[in-house]
Amino acid sequence: MFSPRPLAGISSTDEISTERSNELLLCLGNSLPFFQELSNFQRRVARVARNIVCQIGGCTQDDIFRNVHLIPVAEALATCLQILITIDTAVTNNADLMDAWRMYKLIVRDKSNANQNSGTVDAKFAQFEKLLVELDEEILGGHCFLACMEQDFSTGSRNNKGLHTELKTLLLLLYDRYEKLVGSASETTERAQLVGVYGLYAVYRRIVPANEVPDAKVRAHALRHFQEFV
Repeated sequence: MFSPRPLAGISSTDEISTERSNELLLCLGNSLPFFQELSNFQRRVARVARNIVCQIGGCTQDDIFRNVHLIPVAEALATCLQILITIDTAVTNNADLMDAWRMYKLIVRDKSNANQNSGTVDAKFAQFEKLLVELDEEILGGHCFLACMEQDFSTGSRNNKGLHTELKTLLLLLYDRYEKLVGSASETTERAQLVGVYGLYAVYRRIVPANEVPDAKVRAHALRHFQEFV
């Protein structure tokens, strides 16, 4: 990912030298194609997550799945959400990247203002500026998971009681499966997988009507070890 040479003890709040600024800006400029690909990837992951939720909702309307819980499907959904949360965390915790992105946006803004003041019409630059705005709204703003949550999970999801019940059941099943192994000799990836389960809880709360009181058991599970695992 974005990893220029270490700052040698300089924190993101310290003044950055001109040489260092130029290095960060050059590194960011060279990394833009990667971030564009990453942006496309996270959008596809978000759409897959939305599609899975819609499929679960559809299955709850079919008698064939009345007594069946789609645990592998829920695991796939939690994995998608874990990926989005991980991308956000990796980006926002990279101090070099945040410094470089802040400086890069200032340079682009100055160029845009100069074009407006001089009446210059630069179609390629306008297209490039639009691309940067899109990156800032999601990838480089650390909003991948938020963008996923803001999707339309189908107009009938809020009234689909079967979907609400199934998501709650799947959430508890996955949480219990992963949580009991955390801290044990058998623990492997369960701690990281719990991040996806917390994402699944966010989906559950996103779909359930805002005026509906959260299920006490689900809420207790979601908050019990949140600070420890996330």
